Order: sequence, then C-alpha cells, then structure tokens
Amino acid sequence: MVGIAGILTPIHTFLTRNRLRQMLEEGVDPASIWIDDNNNTGFSHQQSYLHYTICFDGDIYNAPSLRMFLESKGYHFPDMSNAIIVMAAYDFWKEKCMEELRGAFAFALYNSKEQSLLLTRDRLGEKPLFYYGDFRERGRFVQLIFASNMQSLWNIGAPQVLDPTMVLNYLTLGYTTNPNKKMATFYSDILALPPGNFLKIFPKEGKTQMRNWYRPNIQKNEALTDEEAVNGFGSILSQSLSDCTNNLEESSLSFISNIINNSNSSSSIYENDALSMFDPFCKTMEEPVANISVIQQFAHASDIAQQNNEILLSEIGFNEIFGRKNNYQLAYLQYLIRNNYKLFQKEKKLFRQNGNLDNWKISHYWQAFSPKKTAQQKQNELIKQQNNFPFLNEDFLLRYQNIDMLRQPETHQPEDAMYFDIFTLGLEEQ
Repeated sequence: MVGIAGILTPIHTFLTRNRLRQMLEEGVDPASIWIDDNNNTGFSHQQSYLHYTICFDGDIYNAPSLRMFLESKGYHFPDMSNAIIVMAAYDFWKEKCMEELRGAFAFALYNSKEQSLLLTRDRLGEKPLFYYGDFRERGRFVQLIFASNMQSLWNIGAPQVLDPTMVLNYLTLGYTTNPNKKMATFYSDILALPPGNFLKIFPKEGKTQMRNWYRPNIQKNEALTDEEAVNGFGSILSQSLSDCTNNLEESSLSFISNIINNSNSSSSIYENDALSMFDPFCKTMEEPVANISVIQQFAHASDIAQQNNEILLSEIGFNEIFGRKNNYQLAYLQYLIRNNYKLFQKEKKLFRQNGNLDNWKISHYWQAFSPKKTAQQKQNELIKQQNNFPFLNEDFLLRYQNIDMLRQPETHQPEDAMYFDIFTLGLEEQ
C-alpha cells in the first residue's frame, strides 16, 4: 500500500520539503511532493484538477458510472484515475460527494479557492488515516500532520506516548478500540479519523471542523417476505460486485474468474512461521490486535503477494453482515420471545438442530424483557473481570480504569448488537 501523508500549518517554518520527505512511505517518489502557494499545506504524492489538489489512497468501485454521469454534466477528464473523478465529484456535490462514492478510500483534498482541506475516510474504515494536531491555543493548531500510518507521524516528531486506559482494556478484556471515542488509538496524542467522517481544515487559521457523513439506516422492513429479502440482498450484492469489477483491469477479472471457477489454494501457519513473522507483523500493524485470525490473514496475504497476485477475495466481515455470531442469534431469539413466541419456538428448534444454540440459558428468557438491566449486567461482568485480572498493579487499575468505556448496548433487536460491533467497536481490525 502506498498511503497518503501531509502537513498543514499556519506557520511557514513547520512546512518544508525535508519534513515531507521524512513522512514518505517506501515506493513514493520524493519528486511528487507538493506545497501550496501560501506554504500552509503540503502533500506526499498528488494530482491536480480544476482548482483542487488531492492526495488519494484507495479504489472507487463505481468510478466508471460516476465518470459517465459527470461527463454528462460537462466535466472533461484528462485521465481515468480515481483521484481525478473524486475531485470532479467534489466540485459537483461538495461534501455530499462522499455519499456517492463506493469503495475503500482515504484522501486529502485541497481547495485553493477556499484555502481549505478535506480529510475523509470510507464508510467502514477499510483505509487507515491517522493525524496529530499540535494545539497550543484553544481551538487553534500550529501544525496538523496526517498519514496512512503512524510511523510517518513519528518520523517528524509526533509524540509516541501510550494511552494507559487503552492498554488496560486490551490486557484485561482484549479491547482494541474505545467505544466512547471512535478516534482514540493506543497513543494518547495520535487520533484516527473515524470511518464515515470528514475533517475540514483551514490551515491558514489553524482551525478544524469534524462532520459525520455516513450513518447507516438500521430500520427493519417488516413487510418483506423471505423471498423478497433474499432477492433484495442478491440485487445489492450483484450491484456491489458490478461496481467493483467495472473498475478492475481485464487481467484482474481473469484472476477472479479462475478463483471462482477452477481452483482453490490454502496456506497453513505453524509455530515457527508465527515466530518468524512476528516482528514484521507488529511493525505493520503498529497497534495491538485481539484476534489471532489477523495473523493468519497477514500470512495468507504474504503468500498471495509472493505469487504475484494483487487481489484477495475474503470472507472477512461475513459473520457481522450475515448475523452468524452467537450474540446476534441470541438477540434474534430474544426479540422473537417478545414479539412472536410461536416463531421463537420454531426458530429455537432449528438453531438447536444446527448446533447453534449451545449457549442458551434459562436466564435468557427474562433478559429478553429487560434489555436495560441486561446491558448493565454485562457491563458489571466486564468490570468484575477487569478487577479480578491477575498480575495487575492495583494502583494502575484504580488510576486508569474507565467504566464508561465498558458500557454495553441495550439490545432490543439483533440489529442493535450488529450496529454496536460494526460501527461502535468497529471492523478496522478485521
């Protein structure tokens, strides 16, 4: 991955080509460094179109259809790049352009007329984007630096101080995010731009404005039949695949076709393999992970890369999207207890027949009618688990424990549990 990086500052001495060069990832041409005429904004690699300059990382899957629409509105494109299409889309829709983009992306777009910069990230946070703001006056920064990885920020002096509460929650509970503060990282001074958000920055004034541009609709359509739901999902999936494949080269499509129709490959990871890749894995991740499958993904991706393949189709996120996790199934059955007991009995029997009901208890019946108390009980269990964790310094626990970060959602329907996992805890580690 060749990510993005940049410096924003009202103080000219903070913005130099040398500092930008120190932020560059391997593979980025230093000649691509760009600094605006006012010496307030600088990027690593960039493209320009109209009065915009962009530093872009990712893929816009529906770029061809966006291009056709924008051409019908009078826009002319010097090339087929995603970055050019994003700049035209921003010129046409302004901040609402993100709602039109389908894909995995993070970008910084500078508007020379406004002398403002837009930092944004895709809906689920597939592309990383971190930043550090040096705010020496209330509400005003002397410099704000951003990058796709933390190392680029550390290279030019961003503090590398661990957040003790994040460390505590990770060691005792396996938490890798802060449910109450989506921008928090394991480093106190470095923030992650939350998925589906944008940060509008005015470098000359040293000011920022953050806005949420994506909020999923979790309302159910009770009128749908099973057949309509299946067909509707199939239509959405087909459209997503169409958007994706329309933006891929013919060789890439051939590769996908071979995977689907002809061959499967597998890779295994053993103890010695895990030990040998541990150091490069940690340097790549930069933050702790809680799921052992991430190491497996890292190993498999390395194998794929060695075979000169650039595309990996994965089932990552399958459990969240299709409700395969135990807590989603539990929430579904409890919803039926309250709303359709006859269907509950039928579904419970089917779950048991398929071996998916091993965790069902008598207490789940009364929990179905008290979501608020159940959420409080789950939070208390986490607090107890943290308090009873062995080998933990008591003073450290008393000083850095934050029980608000352990708050659990009131689950009235399975969508509530899915929303909490996907958008509150987040899928970034996946």
